[in-house]
Amino acid sequence: MLWLYLHFPNLLLEHYQQAEAEPLPLALVQGRPPRILAANALAAEAGVAPGQTLGTATCLQPDLAVVPADEALQTQVLEQLCAWTYQYAAQLRPWLPDGLLLEAQSVTRLHGGLPPLVRHLRQGLHAQGFTVAMAAGTNPLMARTLARGHADTLIQAPFQEKGRANLCTDDQEHLHHALNRLPVSALGLPQKSCERLLRMGITRSDGLFALPDRQLAQRLGPELVEHLQQLRQPGKDRLPAWQPPAVFQQRLDLVQEAERMAGLFFPLQRLLQNLAAYLQLRQQCTDTLLLRLQHREAMATTIQVRTTTVDYREERFMELCRLHLEQHALRAPVIALSLTVERFQARDTQAQDLFGSTASREEQLQELLGRLEAKLGNGQVARLAAQADHRPEHAWRYLPLQQRRTPPAVEIPRRPLWLLAAPMPLRETPEAWLGGPERIQAGWWDGQRLQRDYYIARLSSQSLAWLFRSSDGSWFVHGWFA
Repeated sequence: MLWLYLHFPNLLLEHYQQAEAEPLPLALVQGRPPRILAANALAAEAGVAPGQTLGTATCLQPDLAVVPADEALQTQVLEQLCAWTYQYAAQLRPWLPDGLLLEAQSVTRLHGGLPPLVRHLRQGLHAQGFTVAMAAGTNPLMARTLARGHADTLIQAPFQEKGRANLCTDDQEHLHHALNRLPVSALGLPQKSCERLLRMGITRSDGLFALPDRQLAQRLGPELVEHLQQLRQPGKDRLPAWQPPAVFQQRLDLVQEAERMAGLFFPLQRLLQNLAAYLQLRQQCTDTLLLRLQHREAMATTIQVRTTTVDYREERFMELCRLHLEQHALRAPVIALSLTVERFQARDTQAQDLFGSTASREEQLQELLGRLEAKLGNGQVARLAAQADHRPEHAWRYLPLQQRRTPPAVEIPRRPLWLLAAPMPLRETPEAWLGGPERIQAGWWDGQRLQRDYYIARLSSQSLAWLFRSSDGSWFVHGWFA
């Protein structure tokens, strides 16, 4: 059995960096008084290092941005990465605090071998802004130990597929040799056990593995011996089933609070890119996006973005979201932005024309309606539909854009596009009678009974009118034809 471990040494720092358009010096702080827990490359170039006080770090880098260490957020980011990695391997799980473990033996043939799988994973994670150190192992603990212990080397030479720096291989002898080169402090042993081993003069793993298990158990306890055996023995256990969530949900935390909507457009575009890739992979589309703007003290602001028809394109979603956001005023600065999609529909395949275009007139109309509704507000744009009533004033109704019209059960006679709000007396003499009579006698069930004979006629002004004669013989104009 072959296992692959993905180690993210700068997980939270790079998560925060995703929401920023430009790189900035960033550090993770923890404790009271706050001390530097980790720093990114820009901060490290200025001398910021783990263990420093916040005051010392800001003196070295005045533009330093700091974010708090948050275990719950780190777990959430790992879950998001796990959902993304699910496209490459079905057997996987997050391994707190900063890694993913996947079973690679069953999927290497699908990807054409282990190197192509590793290359796809690395390129995809790099595109999202994450630094990753990957290593294989004959058991989960070995893969994790190698990836964490050789992280610096693996990050410096990420695409080397041969040689000593390559730990993404099924060569067991090479993996065991890499394990032997690790210092004992990188084996995941308790701190007291590492100190005792150092006092004994044992600094590398090969020296520790050479000692008899009985002597190690007597001096350092049977737990340490069991841990060392787990490192070197092949693992055949399958991972517990991990299923991706049924909804798409991602969150980006902002380094600096956004006080205007314009400050949300870049992180929103990053989220929509991830959504478009998610929908493309599953050949799905959606018509409803849910944006949540998190504030430090005020309650979250929820904005629902609906399209008139299902879609999957990032640019379409971005245009509608931008129009919706422009209609809202921030009641408090935003510290995080999340995107949730719960409604999915299978995508209809369309053949492209010679120039790669698939947009039909209907699609263009739906896009226009979507932009209008986003600009004017939900419920401000509606479509007309027929209603089962013979009276012209009651024969139509408004429908929400998302609700599909059902064709009438019977064919409707010709009707004018412009129906007057109230009939007006006829003041011109018809020159030609082009249609009619059509008798409408209805309304006895609701107290608005009427009896009319309708005609289509051309008046002396050359206008095409829809006329009717009432039961008392009076003539009225009720509408105009184009």
